[in-house]
Amino acid sequence: MRHLRATEAAAFLDGGLADAGRRRVQAHIDICDACRAELVDVGRATERRGRLSSRAASLRFGRWWVSAAAAAGIVALILIPSRSSRRPTALEQTRASRVADADGQRRIEVIAPSDDGTVTTTPVVFRWHAVPADVYKFSLLTESGDSVWAQATTDTVITLPPDAGVRSGNSYFWRVDAIANGIVGKTRPYRINFPR
Repeated sequence: MRHLRATEAAAFLDGGLADAGRRRVQAHIDICDACRAELVDVGRATERRGRLSSRAASLRFGRWWVSAAAAAGIVALILIPSRSSRRPTALEQTRASRVADADGQRRIEVIAPSDDGTVTTTPVVFRWHAVPADVYKFSLLTESGDSVWAQATTDTVITLPPDAGVRSGNSYFWRVDAIANGIVGKTRPYRINFPR
């Protein structure tokens, strides 16, 4: 499997890809953890760089020595991790094991639609409980695992658009990945049936 080229990743993040190219990149990052993590890291880095450059411009006009000392103090607070000797209680350990999968990722609890449910109303609305994440990646897949429709959102609700390519009489799978620094949580695949 070929990984994304740097130019493809940059164009995807900048919104410079045509629909076909964007769909190809989305389908690839659905199955490639390495490229998905790289996109998240690059997106965060460019966002952070933009915040830092605007912050630096505002600092130039102030008292630079006071600002530099304050910045050094803030950096020290961020870089020096707090050392807590408190051990988790038995209840906290039990809770943690219930909300995490075997690979340590948080399990995202689904609200609707239920597994193996049949669509009775349109538009179809998917809902899930929040977990600590920057963005959620929703994917609708065929029974063979091919991507039908994918969308990123910061919300815990997403509506399937009428032009998503869903055919009546077919069954599909849907899932949600929570992304922060890589995938930090996920749902299991849920089946949804579209009546004739």
